[in-house]
Amino acid sequence: MVSASKTDAAAPLLDERPNFNNQWRRLGRPVNAALEAERAQLPLWAVVSFGAGIAAWFALPEPQVWMIFLLVAGAILASGFVLGDRLGRALNWMGLLAALGLSLIWVRAEWVVPRSSRSSRWWRFDPRMCGSRYRCRGAA
Repeated sequence: MVSASKTDAAAPLLDERPNFNNQWRRLGRPVNAALEAERAQLPLWAVVSFGAGIAAWFALPEPQVWMIFLLVAGAILASGFVLGDRLGRALNWMGLLAALGLSLIWVRAEWVVPRSSRSSRWWRFDPRMCGSRYRCRGAA
């Protein structure tokens, strides 16, 4: 039978486990201290992040680039889980709200666009009147 002292000695303590994100937490300590001091101002940055997502939709040229922006916002969100503390939570919210801002305006734009322009063919309406008052284009 194994005694209790041998099982306690063999089990690693919580502090002895290798922690791979220790260096990142060490780098984030001054930022965490600054964010902790200004914690009352952090909710104001939520509006800035949401607006950055909306502004990205206007600034970026095409849907493929919008998808890249969403991936970058997701990476920022995921990095917040690694960092933890106040900095990690701030990055979580910033990434989430930026992605929501871009997604919201993208869905709204797709919802509002007329059905005729959603098709792959572009129709051009060009009325031509070839009467006594109007000349047809291309006619001599």
